[in-house]
Amino acid sequence: MTLLRFICLVVFLHVYTEGATHTDDNVLDFFPSTDGDGLNVIWAHGVNSIADLNQSLSDDTMMLETDIILRGIGTENQTNIPVHAHPPLTDSDLTLEHFLQVTTQYADIGMKLDFKYLEALEPSMQLIGEYESELKAPLWINADIVIGPNSPRDPVAPQLFIDIANRYFDKTTLSLGFTTGWGPLMADKLYTWTMIFDNLYYSYPLDPQPVTFPIRAVWCKTSWTKFVWLLGLRDSFSITVWSSVSDNVDVGGLVDLRTYGDTKRIFYDLPDLQKQAFLNALDDPSQTPSPPLDTSWNADQWVAFENQDGRNFAFFSTEGLGISGNASRAAIIHSKRQHMPGSQDGMSVSVRVQFVDRYDSTSTATVEIFIRSGSLLDDAEAREDILAGNRDPLGFKYSISSDGRVGANGTQFAKSLPAAECYSIEISDHLDGSMHVAFIVKTCTDALEEDPNAEENILSFPEKEMDDDQEYYVIVMKSGGGKDVILEDFHVEGSRDPEGNTTPEPNESTTESRGRSLLVVKGLSSWVMILMMTGLSLIYMHVSLF
Repeated sequence: MTLLRFICLVVFLHVYTEGATHTDDNVLDFFPSTDGDGLNVIWAHGVNSIADLNQSLSDDTMMLETDIILRGIGTENQTNIPVHAHPPLTDSDLTLEHFLQVTTQYADIGMKLDFKYLEALEPSMQLIGEYESELKAPLWINADIVIGPNSPRDPVAPQLFIDIANRYFDKTTLSLGFTTGWGPLMADKLYTWTMIFDNLYYSYPLDPQPVTFPIRAVWCKTSWTKFVWLLGLRDSFSITVWSSVSDNVDVGGLVDLRTYGDTKRIFYDLPDLQKQAFLNALDDPSQTPSPPLDTSWNADQWVAFENQDGRNFAFFSTEGLGISGNASRAAIIHSKRQHMPGSQDGMSVSVRVQFVDRYDSTSTATVEIFIRSGSLLDDAEAREDILAGNRDPLGFKYSISSDGRVGANGTQFAKSLPAAECYSIEISDHLDGSMHVAFIVKTCTDALEEDPNAEENILSFPEKEMDDDQEYYVIVMKSGGGKDVILEDFHVEGSRDPEGNTTPEPNESTTESRGRSLLVVKGLSSWVMILMMTGLSLIYMHVSLF
């Protein structure tokens, strides 16, 4: 009986201590009064003095945002003591140790620690690790790790920041942002896909650790579609909208983001006047949101095989597809079922392609689309050979390169299309074997705005007989390492499988329903944890009677 008592006690203590800190909890789960809406989280921004801290602890603040530097940073008196101050200040009366001593006495206050310099991170994380058992609320660790719009300074070394933060204490939400600068005459007017992909290079492999992306509110109007796309990648991703008092924010962009994004995963750390203007816009019936992004993409109908040589990714968002990596072929995107031309109007593959500068802006990349392809789903050896660039999949190949070159089955057409950021492609295949491909040049912005006067180029191909053993899978790849690609509205229409079934309708799942399901699971997990703890306690008390 002594051994059983010991085992019960160890298991009970393990369950209790593992769930005690709550530092990686979802903020909305931790604060039930938010009603599952990130807009209801109450922030205190720039808590960088003892007076600021005392004030925030005496009001309704839920999350403290504060900046961490080393005392005397950049001076001859620099120390290894973390203090709370925002550059250009180099000192304050609030040390991180005092901050932790005070805040750990409260069970209902979360914190976001913003590191402007990498030098302050390691001594700070060591100190946080010492308080691990006393931390009882959400903890976010923030730094700007990649260049953003009008970047005024170098970002913190991304991988080193992540490695140090997680080495000492990995039960956190990592807040991975962009260096930004704003002024009415500054050149950059939006977050580019290059910036988004630069961040994902470091943040995407962190799953299942929660990640939030700090986004400056002034560019929500021009970039909200990208933020919704980010939210569509993973339920563990969130957006934190922030702003400076002097920023000229178009609240219409905040309305757009809230209208089409998951309200459970968008937080707002805004100055009072800007937040009130946003709330007023939400209540204003004349404030009409922008049209939604038109897409028929259904991620559930596709499977990705990523090249394991380096960091190569297939980004499956609910809003579209991205392929990233500088391998010869970064990933294979493969249909789960066959797409044989239907009996009436045939089968079509449609996609809008945008090339994203990443590794070498002077080099090219190519999007390759294969129809009537043989299956690679169960052939790992063939996939590896294809990803290495040694051969193509079986089937008919059509390609468009970032410099406007068009190809079919390995043959480049003599006439290239005008070079553009974006191209719209439609491939049609018919039962009689005839095919035609429409390459439409889209002179678009980074936000995929289409030119109504875009030039249409239709290329026809001779009839192709269908073999009895023909397979009809659709495969898409990116070749060339100079650029990444965004594939918008990628879908197949009018097809059937060889048994005669038509293409199923896309699932009607939404970000909102996924968020609701996530909350249900988390709530259920909490009840299971409580029942386990209660049951183990009863077992322990029962055993102790013997």
